[in-house]
Amino acid sequence: MISSITCQSYNYHFCSSPPNDTNNYISKLDSVLNSLPSKASVNSFYNESSDGVYILFLCRGDVSAATCQTCVKNATQVIRKQCSSNRTAIIWYNECMLHYSNTNFFGLFRTSPDFLMWNTDNITVPDEPNYGALGLVYSLIDYASNTYSKFGTDDRIVVSNGSRHGYALVQCARDIDNSSCRSCLWILTEKIRKCCEFKIGWRIMSPSCNIRYEEYEFYKQPSPAPFPSVPDAYDYAAPQPMPNVDYQSKGLELIDPNIVDNCPISEVLRWIHIALLCAQDDPATRPTMSQVVLMLGSQAIDLPSPSTAPYSVSRFTTMSDESSSFGIGTGILTSDQTKSTSTSNY
Repeated sequence: MISSITCQSYNYHFCSSPPNDTNNYISKLDSVLNSLPSKASVNSFYNESSDGVYILFLCRGDVSAATCQTCVKNATQVIRKQCSSNRTAIIWYNECMLHYSNTNFFGLFRTSPDFLMWNTDNITVPDEPNYGALGLVYSLIDYASNTYSKFGTDDRIVVSNGSRHGYALVQCARDIDNSSCRSCLWILTEKIRKCCEFKIGWRIMSPSCNIRYEEYEFYKQPSPAPFPSVPDAYDYAAPQPMPNVDYQSKGLELIDPNIVDNCPISEVLRWIHIALLCAQDDPATRPTMSQVVLMLGSQAIDLPSPSTAPYSVSRFTTMSDESSSFGIGTGILTSDQTKSTSTSNY
């Protein structure tokens, strides 16, 4: 199902599998549905099975307990009306999702049925996909799939000139394991790339995971962690400063000395590594733009070793007098250094 974005909390629902014994199954389902709002007041995720009814709800990781309870209560009421004679149903809101079936789906990741929406406005550079948005989502997949909550949000500048800021959210149901969460989110990302990489906002929801990206802040920022209390002096060992090493190859020499002490060195060295991959002599060995986005956005991606840089030699001489100076240089440049073609496949 595809539609344009609306501002309502309700998004979509899906019903399937009419039951053979409607009255018996529906009466069992009603009993379970009636109990869910109270459970949502203390749980952001809950699943249970009862007399052949398998049901779960998942609230968005940033919403309050009161919002979670209200959303689940609304979901139980709407799903009763919309899918009153079905054994399987799912309903999505901005703040929660409710899913039930007469067959056990716990622990099995599913990306179908899914629900996809996008903002009708395109990005300002029509010929270039929103690589910044994709990189932001890729980094969140790495993060969220390895946390207990299976939830993550982040924001960053998504174009180099700072004209656009992006906000993204990813989440998985907590009945699936970390590997299934990652696979679920990657499948949804591929669907997004086929339809919405030129859009300024989109969301996709499935039974086991969901992703959303906007150019405005649509989620609540996490509260700052409380400042830890300091132990007594005799129990406290002050951390020792790290010795000056990253013998970190020659990478540190390329970093501006004005910022070398104020930036994550490992991340900067990774950027240098990616730059070297993009500047390899053989164009066939250079990564595509989509691969570069993935490398920038995910620390989990292992980077290959770059091949030897093109051979070059240069000599610079400076001559000066009281009023002028000039430089003379000679060098050898291969044809790829003066003209290159890049192709990205999406």
